[in-house]
Amino acid sequence: MAVCPNCGAKIREYAVSCPKCHAATGVGLTGVSTIKLKTNRSLLKYFLLNLITFDIYQFFALTHLGEDLDVIASRYDGKKTKPFWVIGLLMVFLSPLVFPIIMGFVWFDKLCDRIEDELRRRSISYHFDAGTFWGFGVIGAFIVVGPFIFFHKLFKAMNYIAADYNLHG
Repeated sequence: MAVCPNCGAKIREYAVSCPKCHAATGVGLTGVSTIKLKTNRSLLKYFLLNLITFDIYQFFALTHLGEDLDVIASRYDGKKTKPFWVIGLLMVFLSPLVFPIIMGFVWFDKLCDRIEDELRRRSISYHFDAGTFWGFGVIGAFIVVGPFIFFHKLFKAMNYIAADYNLHG
């Protein structure tokens, strides 16, 4: 792990900006990223690893998805995605309460909005927004397949954004 030259926080090796203070690290100033983000997220892998790990993998996968989005978008929108494992812990330990569930909804809503903004900013013609989460992820859960469609679209959108970031920074 590297250290941010501005605030001293631990950052990923070759990170373009610090996820904590959003300061440029000096890496990738040529316009092309020196760190390559994952472009192989898939619904099948997510589903199978969740099944094998009894849903623990989702906390890992979604936290890393948020971190990758921070690397890509934070320098433009100044936002930072809350780690999903925090929401997951609240859901596990406070499950009788409605509060953690609402926090999960808010987390996905904000994540989807940031992905939509980044798709638009990068001129990637793929439709994905918070409506995708509410339509497929929440309401679509009543027909069972909705969340699967949502996660497929989420991973596909992030793969497009990460591929574009790997090419253009």
